Amino acid sequence: MYGNSSLAVSSSEHSHGRTHAGGTARCTTHLARPTYSPALPAAAVAAARTDSSAAINSDGNTNDVTLCSLSSARLPTTVLLATARVVMVDTYGKPHLVRALLDSASQSNFITRECCQRLGLKYSNQPTCPVVKGIGGSTKDIQGSVKIKFESRFSSNVSFEINSLVVDKVTEQLPTVSVDTSLLANFDSLPLADDTYAVPGAVDILIGASIFPHLLLPRKVQGHSANPAPHALETVLGFVIVGSAPALINSYSTVSYCCAVEPPLDSTVRRFWEIEEVNVPLVMSPDDKTAEDIYCSTTTRDESGRYIVALPFKGDTFSLGDSRLMAEKRFFCLERKMMASPKLKKAYDDVVNEYVDKGIISPAPAVLDETQNGPSYVIPHHGVIREDKLTTKLRVVLDGSAKTSTSVSLNDILYCGKNLQGNLFDIIVNFRLFIVALSADIRQMFLCIGIRESDRRFQRFLYRFSYRMDSSE
Repeated sequence: MYGNSSLAVSSSEHSHGRTHAGGTARCTTHLARPTYSPALPAAAVAAARTDSSAAINSDGNTNDVTLCSLSSARLPTTVLLATARVVMVDTYGKPHLVRALLDSASQSNFITRECCQRLGLKYSNQPTCPVVKGIGGSTKDIQGSVKIKFESRFSSNVSFEINSLVVDKVTEQLPTVSVDTSLLANFDSLPLADDTYAVPGAVDILIGASIFPHLLLPRKVQGHSANPAPHALETVLGFVIVGSAPALINSYSTVSYCCAVEPPLDSTVRRFWEIEEVNVPLVMSPDDKTAEDIYCSTTTRDESGRYIVALPFKGDTFSLGDSRLMAEKRFFCLERKMMASPKLKKAYDDVVNEYVDKGIISPAPAVLDETQNGPSYVIPHHGVIREDKLTTKLRVVLDGSAKTSTSVSLNDILYCGKNLQGNLFDIIVNFRLFIVALSADIRQMFLCIGIRESDRRFQRFLYRFSYRMDSSE
């Protein structure tokens, strides 16, 4: 059989639209906080909280610090976070030791502005995340972004490059109180990533989860103190000390922090207005213009008024290889399904007979005329059954993307053409312009368009009504 009409050819490569879903990136990290003494009476602590809230509301500015919890218990322990001293080189090539906090719960990396100034690093004033939001809705502005490189202080071969957000302060001094190292003597022989882990000190950079898993090594050493005891975790930067540890003082405060990075308000408002904008007509691409020129110059109408079009070729038709062998294999596979399902066979026969009766397709002649000589294409096909349809439950799908022996398909050498579907906004507005709206489903609309004689050899397909017959075009 070959198609006399414009048969619908399926192809995932010839879609006209694509939808992108976007979302708001969120991350967690640590923020700086003011220091409260847990030794204060409860009334004093409550007063301090009230004064802090009043200060925030009085000046109209959002506080950069969010206090999530405060403990006033007297405990002889503290909690150590993973810190490391790494090497960074300034603009003059001089190495500097900076203190880093390793945070697996942060999606972003941070560096203090003071550290950038000390190293002479120039940072961009347009960061990817302009605002960092903390618990309770408090926000902290980001000063900029910069790409930094740091190395292990034990080996220059261990180095990483990361993009970091510039802030005034990453967090308070860590640890919050000094640690009693006399109970952690077994750590003395280890190559510590931060040999000042027991003394409160400033944090220059925060290394987030994008690098954290690349730092870890399998070895772990437990402290020998009674209870509690921290662990020494091996990393490529050295051993980091993490966990509860004995403190030199009997009182300490525990705080928890959380922040979210969200786009600024102006970008959200801008997106709102862009959604509501009337679409500007798009300029046709050169390929779409060529496809339209082909249709304008070759489209005709026969004596019955039916439109006759030419296939919009963009490539050499001689690039098509043999397609019959591939089409036969897929047709025989389809026949096996029809042998197992007489219902499918009858539905397929009915559809093909209907196409023949309406002149949509016709048997290919045994002897081809001059218009049918040259390269051709046999389209494989399969059926899709839709039980929910009231009329035709079987739809024949033609696969124009099936490759020939030269790995070239029919769709590969055809222009797609521009999207002819109306814009949804324009369709909805039309309901406000006219009193009456009509909606119609034109049955076999595309099959009502004919193909010119010389192009029908590219729309052949195989079918037979009986298994005893030879498969014919």
